[in-house]
Amino acid sequence: MFKLPKKSKEECTKPAFLEKLDKLRGQDSDLVSAIALQHFDKGIKNIYAAYDAKDIQVDNMFEANVLAMQSLKPGQKFLGISAIIDPDHWAYDNYLQEYKRLNYAQAKKGVHVERIFILQNQKEIDQMTGVMNEQIANGIHVRYVLEDTIKHVSSFPDFTILPDIGCAIYVPNLNKLLQCFVTKNKKIIQEIQKDFDKIKINSKPWEKK
Repeated sequence: MFKLPKKSKEECTKPAFLEKLDKLRGQDSDLVSAIALQHFDKGIKNIYAAYDAKDIQVDNMFEANVLAMQSLKPGQKFLGISAIIDPDHWAYDNYLQEYKRLNYAQAKKGVHVERIFILQNQKEIDQMTGVMNEQIANGIHVRYVLEDTIKHVSSFPDFTILPDIGCAIYVPNLNKLLQCFVTKNKKIIQEIQKDFDKIKINSKPWEKK
């Protein structure tokens, strides 16, 4: 289902790799080493969490969503609530460009991609018109909702549900929008699905302008 590196296990068990890892851990004053080790340690933590069927933390939600989108087959669903409401991000951000292309390609193949944008007011609706028009033109089922009508509906400002593969991706903090968690917990997914359904009831389908 997923395109995972086949050499990861072999690489991590090589004596040369373990020797380099030990040397890096001794260079605690080197910024590049510190950042690399932090990501490595997070990876180890996520491996254990994934093995124990616990939620894992991802520092770039686009990477998580790209992997999720890639895994879907025609007829399967990708249901998203989006707090990304800056048209410049959709137009110029490198991660979003890759994400958009994949969205459109999967929709063309028959994946049901549904996205509800949470907007503040008419000004934001007007600003996002081009983005929503483009997505509809490329097969995305786009809806929008004003935030005032759904206050206290969900604990998460941005999330994705993948009902056909039993996973969800959620952002717990709007101020850290890129940081997300991926879960297989059925109870959490059911609650997020309920939130999605409530938001959808209050939303409106976008009609191309």
